Amino acid sequence: MCSGLFSPDHMDYEADRVKRSPPQQPSLTEMTEKAIRLLRRSPNGYFLFVEGGRIDHSHHESHAYRALTDTIALSDAVQKAVEMTKQDDDTLIVVSADHSHVFTFGGYATFARSVLDLSDGAVTKDGKPFLQLNYANGPSYPDHRMINETEVPRKNLTGEDVTDTEFRQDTGIYMKSETHGGEDVAIFATGPMSHLFHGNHEQNYIAHVIMYASCVGAYRDEAHCSTTSPATSSFRLPWKHFLPFVISVGMATARLPGAY
Repeated sequence: MCSGLFSPDHMDYEADRVKRSPPQQPSLTEMTEKAIRLLRRSPNGYFLFVEGGRIDHSHHESHAYRALTDTIALSDAVQKAVEMTKQDDDTLIVVSADHSHVFTFGGYATFARSVLDLSDGAVTKDGKPFLQLNYANGPSYPDHRMINETEVPRKNLTGEDVTDTEFRQDTGIYMKSETHGGEDVAIFATGPMSHLFHGNHEQNYIAHVIMYASCVGAYRDEAHCSTTSPATSSFRLPWKHFLPFVISVGMATARLPGAY
């Protein structure tokens, strides 16, 4: 057993971690790589769970910059896991989220604009520029719509650095913390039995696929779990390695490997 504790509380957001020189905490990719190097020594296989948990925290605070930066950090960790196990035929990698957030993206902006920037593709009724990224609710309502605890017309963001790390996106409803969303979330997989992830599934289906692929619980006696099964003689079975990645975010990152 190996335990690594790098902070007395939550670890830094990735956007803040990289500002330290040198960084005082390992990245999610570095921790994932180290964990795989240690766990792969076991002749009986391993189970590794990796979570980009601070994506969720930054959304609750209406910090899109930090949320997206941590999403990229998780994507990099997934890429590292794929690279380290691509020669294996017994490693299943699953990437998903436990929920979404009330985080929206729109405004017909051109490719010249950062996704964090103001939209340049639409005109508002009040004549003020608006953000491409917004939250339906959250704690940043006063940043955009209140002065001295009194509601005022929406703030004019012209000239403001809306791509700064500390900038908080606008929200429609004032709440202490932004809430989770209710739409379906994506699930990506590669490796043995990854073909079972397709279309829309209930959440508990994921656990059953994991058990089925791993030959545990009610699925331990399935035909594919036998190393002598003629139908599976081309594989080294049962599946020894399972790496689930959880993205606590309501949008997919474009940097996820194309094999998913």
